[in-house]
Amino acid sequence: AYQKGIFPWYNEGEPILWWAPNPRCILKPNKIHISHSLKRYLRKNQFQITYNRNFANVINQCSVNRNAEPTSQNNAGNLSFNDTWLTADMKKVFINLHKSGYAHSVECWHNKKLVGGLYGIAMGKIFFGESMFSRMSNTSKITLVHLAKRLEEMNFQLIDCQINSKHLQTLG
Repeated sequence: AYQKGIFPWYNEGEPILWWAPNPRCILKPNKIHISHSLKRYLRKNQFQITYNRNFANVINQCSVNRNAEPTSQNNAGNLSFNDTWLTADMKKVFINLHKSGYAHSVECWHNKKLVGGLYGIAMGKIFFGESMFSRMSNTSKITLVHLAKRLEEMNFQLIDCQINSKHLQTLG
């Protein structure tokens, strides 16, 4: 599906729905726009960026709806939330894709605490961004800037952001 530009997006209890938006939001790794304020954050160098260090935690953080109340806590201490497209089944699929080498995460740490990140699928020379989160100002943008720099070094052609948003528009 990803090779054809199609991705899943559905809610718990619904059949799997497949999407192929047109127009599509894409970013070119070598043309990411970094605002003056974001440059200041980057120059402070107060964050540690890692890759594929804690995929499961990134995907769990991405599934948290910041406006929702926790519905339960599992044995691992992870909170469960309703009202998210990233269902337990979807998380399992992406974790398996990560174990198979297709799904990757970028983590942003501050004082050894995960404060931002993103994950997606890498196929060929395209990175399909799935989701991102931020627990401190600009940390999702910081992870995306670092990802773009790494993808550029690896000759990736584009980052498929799938759905357009004001947040992504600020980056290019």
